[in-house]
Amino acid sequence: MPSGAMKRSREKWLEYQKRREAHNWTKMSYFDKVRVGDMVEALSAEGNKIQGLVVATIDTVGPAFEPAWGDTHVLWNGNDKPSWEGCGSLEVISEGS
Repeated sequence: MPSGAMKRSREKWLEYQKRREAHNWTKMSYFDKVRVGDMVEALSAEGNKIQGLVVATIDTVGPAFEPAWGDTHVLWNGNDKPSWEGCGSLEVISEGS
């Protein structure tokens, strides 16, 4: 019997495939990696692990808004404002609902 985490992973994968198909399979994206509400972890410039909350992703912002860098808007613990980060550098530590 599959575990709850395995079922959630499968559901995320199927949602990702539906979105890709809806966009004519032309855009590869990171939807299977992070979503709004996920807690993530990354290494700071000093090499320390920092944690934050994903507050937006490139697909959730309006087309008129183009971030200068990155595809994931993260509110880092202890910071007042979120910053755009590259999804590849983020590790999901807790999935949002």
